[in-house]
Amino acid sequence: MIEINSIEDILNLKEDFDIEFKKAMGKNKGKLPNDFLETYCAMANTEGGNVFLGIEEEINHKRLNEILDLHPSDSSNILKKLSDDLRYLSKTGTGRGTTYKFNFTKGITETTTGIINSTGGIRFYKIDEIPQNILEKIQKTTEILKTKQRIKKEKMYLMILDICQYGYFSPSLLADLLYRNKETIKDYISALVKQKKLKPFFSSSNSPKQAYMTNYN
Repeated sequence: MIEINSIEDILNLKEDFDIEFKKAMGKNKGKLPNDFLETYCAMANTEGGNVFLGIEEEINHKRLNEILDLHPSDSSNILKKLSDDLRYLSKTGTGRGTTYKFNFTKGITETTTGIINSTGGIRFYKIDEIPQNILEKIQKTTEILKTKQRIKKEKMYLMILDICQYGYFSPSLLADLLYRNKETIKDYISALVKQKKLKPFFSSSNSPKQAYMTNYN
């Protein structure tokens, strides 16, 4: 049985053969989606599964007002906090036409002003998720670690911060990029978080999907 206790738990879910998301129908009507029974029967005839109701692929100001009966300014404040501050949502568009999605998206965008976090919360867990041009820059920075086992702590801190400027990186991926074991890298990460030089994506330190980004605040 899957337990959902926080937004982080939802973000860690992905649709699969035993997990499916469906949009709830109407405002406060409690209706089931038209294809709910089809999905229910399919799962019942196989190995079972979980259907999550009320999860929409994207939302906008108008839809949030319909669901929660909010004043437009209140819905704007909620969506701004979820996207800009908490980074649970990614956004597309501007003004009232902006649409928001749960922040499952991976990838970063390079512009004339440098590397920007295109959704407000990019996470990397595998080397093949990193754009090639960024990976080459990282590998150039960490080349020395291939053959040098001992390195000053301060230099390793700088390398981690240099890598994490491009997005949120998991401890396992940082270990691969820095040619060190995961536990060693986690010690460096812990120190940088305490110094407020790295920021975690999830508030829970035990999240299996935890990742870290350089903190410029």
